[in-house]
Amino acid sequence: MADLLTLHARAKINLHLRVLGRLPGGYHALETVYHSVDLSDTLTFSAGGSGVTVECDDDTIPTGPDNLVARAADAFFRFTGTAGGLRASIKKRIPAGAGLGGGSADAAATLVALNRLYETRYPVAVLERLGASVGADVPFCIRGGAARGFGIGTELTPLEPLTGLHALVVNPGIHVDTTSAYRALKARPVGHGPGMNPTAAGAAILRAWREAAPAAVNSFEEPVFAAHRAVRELRDRLRAHGAAAMMTGSGSTVFGVFQDAEALAAARSAMSDQPFVVVTSFAGCGVVDARPS
Repeated sequence: MADLLTLHARAKINLHLRVLGRLPGGYHALETVYHSVDLSDTLTFSAGGSGVTVECDDDTIPTGPDNLVARAADAFFRFTGTAGGLRASIKKRIPAGAGLGGGSADAAATLVALNRLYETRYPVAVLERLGASVGADVPFCIRGGAARGFGIGTELTPLEPLTGLHALVVNPGIHVDTTSAYRALKARPVGHGPGMNPTAAGAAILRAWREAAPAAVNSFEEPVFAAHRAVRELRDRLRAHGAAAMMTGSGSTVFGVFQDAEALAAARSAMSDQPFVVVTSFAGCGVVDARPS
């Protein structure tokens, strides 16, 4: 059994996110197009002993049993029946509670790490099912790249990732509670989902982003913009600099996709008044091994 492993857990953005309605049990049906970006947390795992210990270089992140790393590890050990242990150390770079799936990415990395550290050799599909029990975005964060998500976001259809494009990711330091954001939608109960071909629909959205004219929506923008004017203003500022821009997830992060490097650089400079600004590229996979420094 290997005893030490360091992984990068990549963030996700939603290039499209339409909430279709409520499902029984408090969940919501949605259709989305996920894409991985190079922005990532770095996690180092060591196996052995008993119990799960989580450390983080960001002291605002809870490291107890509710941390998604701890929850993912607990799901893994219960599934395998292994009386094992895990120590995880997180270098946090993805803003928390920002719609970028940072906690989900960390949980995804945990499942990938445990599968390797304990040499269980489960296929990705099994890890995705385990991930779905931890959080709706975890299966995609394991798979990474680009995918159309349906149901609660866990029914994934792979898509051809975007290449050669960069995004400017901006977070204003505003925390948006996902539960409250869903509540603000007042979504109606939903029956059958749309009958469109998921691959064709997702590919059309990716093609539109590449052409900088996205026919995409984010259902959370209206309630979040109503509650937080600063988030709308950030999106509009990105658009004024020539980006195709929208909010990701339930916010508060916005991103802009640029066709022109000079426009991207100008926007990056103009956004220097914000707490978190990063230029990132679209990535073809989710969890990856950390390169030696």
